[in-house]
Amino acid sequence: MVRPFRKPLVLMAPKALLRSPDAVSTIAEFGPGTTFQRVIGDSTVDNNEVKRVLICSGKHYYTLRNKRDELKDTTTAIIRIEELCPFPSSELQKELNKYADAEKFWAQEESRNSGAWSFVNPRVKNILGHELKYAGRKECAAAAVGISKRHAQEVKDILNQAFSHIL
Repeated sequence: MVRPFRKPLVLMAPKALLRSPDAVSTIAEFGPGTTFQRVIGDSTVDNNEVKRVLICSGKHYYTLRNKRDELKDTTTAIIRIEELCPFPSSELQKELNKYADAEKFWAQEESRNSGAWSFVNPRVKNILGHELKYAGRKECAAAAVGISKRHAQEVKDILNQAFSHIL
């Protein structure tokens, strides 16, 4: 929709992604004939070899991808949801159809009661008909643990949950 006025672009993103060389786009990706991708599939894996699909949103993708690369895992696909609302059901279904027999997980860095899990899970289950398993922190009243060693251990535990099929 073209409006007769300009709206500012407001990005809610961690600073780490602004500095990351992994989180960049080419000039061509902003050119004519391009559109915003609400769901980004995984083109780095062979669809027939995938045993587990990790669905995530935000910067957690880069953590998951780095762990997958470190493990040299070729059996895990990572799907990114770039826009949660309105829920991109048709785009996500298209990606999930590529991995019909794979185990499907929602992976998030936040605790179970504060991340996107409670929004995404019922939509994937009721609209798309897929059961998701959960890989993330357990419920917690606080947004963060506040102790760096404990935080690092929780991140390690999340990655172990996400890649438990090959660890």
